[in-house]
Amino acid sequence: DMYESTVDVLYHLYEKLSIGGYVIMDDWNGFPSRIACLDFFKAHDISPEIVPIDSLSIYWKKTEQIKVQYWRYQQMQFTSEA
Repeated sequence: DMYESTVDVLYHLYEKLSIGGYVIMDDWNGFPSRIACLDFFKAHDISPEIVPIDSLSIYWKKTEQIKVQYWRYQQMQFTSEA
């Protein structure tokens, strides 16, 4: 549910997720993990459909392969404005 731990997962594992695979976030509304995901989407120019599960949780389906910009992780520049 924290920004930093979400960034760790996205930058290290997102390329390993198969097309058609799902990401489930149990701490979305009101948590820093949401901002980390939105920053990741924007920096990588993707717009997955966010599907609510309940008042806190969501999921999305990976529909395209992307090349994760790992340099952003190394330089701690997680937004496209950085």
